[in-house]
Amino acid sequence: MPDTDRIVLEVKDKGKGLPADFAEALRKGEWRMGVGIAGMRERVRMLGGTLEFETGAGGTTVRATVPILRPEE
Repeated sequence: MPDTDRIVLEVKDKGKGLPADFAEALRKGEWRMGVGIAGMRERVRMLGGTLEFETGAGGTTVRATVPILRPEE
């Protein structure tokens, strides 16, 4: 998809990252505790997009990518 067809929202912190098992569960969509992350993932999915997590020693990034929806002409 060309960049003009989507919106990417990226939120980063400069923390210590997430524990490996937690980060892997987030990537796979297996994290079930609470409704915050699950709610974000579901809303992005409803818009036809994706929600991704990257984590490491330098912090964590949450990236939502959604297509730009244009009315049919």
